[in-house]
Amino acid sequence: MEISSYLYFTRVGKKGEIETSGEPYCTICSKSILDVGIKEFVLFCKDGIRLYNTGEYNKISFDYKGK
Repeated sequence: MEISSYLYFTRVGKKGEIETSGEPYCTICSKSILDVGIKEFVLFCKDGIRLYNTGEYNKISFDYKGK
């Protein structure tokens, strides 16, 4: 039996308000989630909730060029 694990990421502002995440860009995060075996990474974005498999998240974060 394979167990799936998810990491939910949300930003919280200085006043405690929930803020949206940007595009995946943190290579430290992407490497860490791969190392510990997390299968899916969930971000709360401006256009809704996005679900990435960790391989996809890792690739996007390493390809990120900034905006």
